[in-house]
Amino acid sequence: MKTKSLVSLLVFTPLVAIAGDAAVSNGAEREDAIVALIVIIASGAFGGFVEGLVNDRPYYLRIAGCKVDIGSLGDTLFGIAAAIAVFAVATALFGIDVTAIWKTDQFLKLVAWGVISGYAGIRLLSPLSEQTVKRIASEQVNASLMAHSSDTVQYDFALADAGHLLDMFDSEKEATLKAGDLPKGTAMLDNAIRRFGVALTFKPSDPNALRGLARAYRRKAEWDQDEKLKAQYWQKAMDALSQIIARDPRAALALYNRACYKNLAGEKVEAVMKDLDEAIQIQDALREFARNDPDFSSIKMTQAFIQAIDKSS
Repeated sequence: MKTKSLVSLLVFTPLVAIAGDAAVSNGAEREDAIVALIVIIASGAFGGFVEGLVNDRPYYLRIAGCKVDIGSLGDTLFGIAAAIAVFAVATALFGIDVTAIWKTDQFLKLVAWGVISGYAGIRLLSPLSEQTVKRIASEQVNASLMAHSSDTVQYDFALADAGHLLDMFDSEKEATLKAGDLPKGTAMLDNAIRRFGVALTFKPSDPNALRGLARAYRRKAEWDQDEKLKAQYWQKAMDALSQIIARDPRAALALYNRACYKNLAGEKVEAVMKDLDEAIQIQDALREFARNDPDFSSIKMTQAFIQAIDKSS
């Protein structure tokens, strides 16, 4: 036997005695949880000590730059650590009732659990710690994926809902006007704008949501009868498109639509043509589209517009 084993025996022998006395004593002051912990520590220490007798594994402690082999004390400490680490699952594996620790069968089960865990020692702690880290990491990843998935679902739902409201407004626009029910149309547009706003809370720079928001404000500008409010809605529509262009200066459709909105809002031809020229330079197909676009009806006869769409100029 190792000479340092005596130190280990001094660690767990008193604990066994204390645990035994506490486990069999009667009295209102009995602390079952403390008793169970003492039993686990004592039995884990014994299991670690026995493992050290079978496998002569060195454990070094650095003291003042020197390595000191602590012998069986290391086996004992690892046994205690392993026994405590797995104590939480003892009830599931052994059916141990810590509130009945003073009963012989429960006491022996707990001792057996502690000895087995202590004997396994470092061999148990290493995979246990690895699995714990993996599980924590996995749970964090899953939580992140669930949060991401939840955000994606809410974004998709809000965007689809907003688009549906705009389509509904377009399909019911004429009937709503004939019925003189302007508040109904206003409510649909306000709801669409609100839903696009929700989508943008999940993806603040999403071009699809920003384009949809611009469309909704355009309809608000065309629907509302107040000239001051019209100007505000046109500006908000252009602001949404400007966010897209700020992130992607070659966003041809955003430039084209902003040119449309500028013209419909009554801005100067130069401002309109600046955006339209850039859009056509990026995507030449927009040239023909602009030729027949009613949004440019008021400037189609201007020299600037004619030059922009005439390839031979």
